[in-house]
Amino acid sequence: MISFIVITRKAEETAEYTVTFDAGDGIETVSQQVSEGDKAARPADPKRDGYTFDGWFKDEACRQAWDFDTDIVTEDITLYAGWTKQEEPDNPEKPDNPDDPDDDLRKTLGEAIRLAEMLKAEDYTKETYDVLAEAIAGAREACEAEELTDEQMQEQMDQLAQAAAGLKTVQKEQNEILLDQLEEKKQELLDKIKELEAAKANVKRLESELSNAEVPAETLQKGDRVTVKGVKYRVTDAEKKEAQAYGVENKKRKAISVAAEVQIKGETCKVTSIAARAFAGCKQAGKAVIGKNVSSIGEKAFYGDRNLKKITVKGKNLKQAGKLIWKGISARAVIRVPKAKKNAYGKLFKGKGQKATVKIK
Repeated sequence: MISFIVITRKAEETAEYTVTFDAGDGIETVSQQVSEGDKAARPADPKRDGYTFDGWFKDEACRQAWDFDTDIVTEDITLYAGWTKQEEPDNPEKPDNPDDPDDDLRKTLGEAIRLAEMLKAEDYTKETYDVLAEAIAGAREACEAEELTDEQMQEQMDQLAQAAAGLKTVQKEQNEILLDQLEEKKQELLDKIKELEAAKANVKRLESELSNAEVPAETLQKGDRVTVKGVKYRVTDAEKKEAQAYGVENKKRKAISVAAEVQIKGETCKVTSIAARAFAGCKQAGKAVIGKNVSSIGEKAFYGDRNLKKITVKGKNLKQAGKLIWKGISARAVIRVPKAKKNAYGKLFKGKGQKATVKIK
C-alpha cells in the first residue's frame, strides 16, 4: 500500500550566456558563463608590453566602459580591453624619470580621456555625443604624440570639457522642442488676443454708427420663407402678400395642417396655394387640413400618403386641383368640404387618383 506521495516541482532553468574577454594583440582570450540577469566577474587584468590596461569596454573603439558593479548580462557578449600606449623615452639610455613634467601631462590628459569615455553614448543625442567622440579621439592623438606641451594639453582638456558640457540627453532635447512649440503657441495666442481686441473695438464702433443710423424696415420679397408648425411656406407674390405651402420639415409627421395665413418678415400673408408634391411621401400622416384661403392644389400634392384617412377642406375658393393629388391615399379616406361646395368640389376632385371608395362629404 502507498501511504503518501511527495510531488516536487522542477525548478525552471535559467538561460546562461557567454561573456568573452578579448584583450587583443594575440593575448589569450578568456570567457565565462553567466546566468541571465547576473553580473560578470572581473577577470585578472591582462598584460601587454608597452601599454597600460584601461579596463574592459562594450565596443571595439573602447568608448563605452563596462561597469562590473551595475551592468548585467542579457545575451552573449564580447568585452574589449582598452589600452594606453606608454611613452618611450627620447634617449633609450636615459631611465624613466617619474618627476618628468611631460609624464604628468600625459597622465592628467589620459585620466580625462578615461572619464570622458565612461559617458555612455545611448544616454545622449547622437549629434552631441559625436562631438565628444571627436574630442576624445583628438585627445588620444595628442596623448600619444612624442611631445606634449602645456598649451596642447590645455587645448585638448578644453575641447573635452566643452564637448562634455554640450551633451544633451534625449529627454532634454525633447523638452527643448516642446518649450519652443509652447512659446510659438503662446505668441499665436497673444496675436489672436490682439486681433480679438481689435475686432471688439470695431464692433463697438459699428454698433455706435448703427444706433445713430436709420434702419430701413425689411421688405417682403418673393421667395422669402418661413416654417410654421412643421409646414414650410414661401412668398409667391410680395405685393399681394400671398404665400404657398411647399413642404414639411419631417416626412414622418402624423398630421398636416395648412394655415390660412402666416407671418413672414412681419407681414401677414394669405396661404393661397399648395405646391406640387408638397406633402407627397408623408406615409404616417393620418389627417390633413387645408386652410380657407387655398385656391390651388398642385399635382401629386398628397401622393403616396397611404394612411391619410381624414381630409378637411375649409375654404370655398378652391378653383384648381392638379393631377393625382389623392393618388395612394387610404381607400377608406373621407374628404370633408363645405356643404355649399360639395357638388362643385366633387367634380373638381373627380379622377384625381383616389380609389372609388373614397368619399366626399
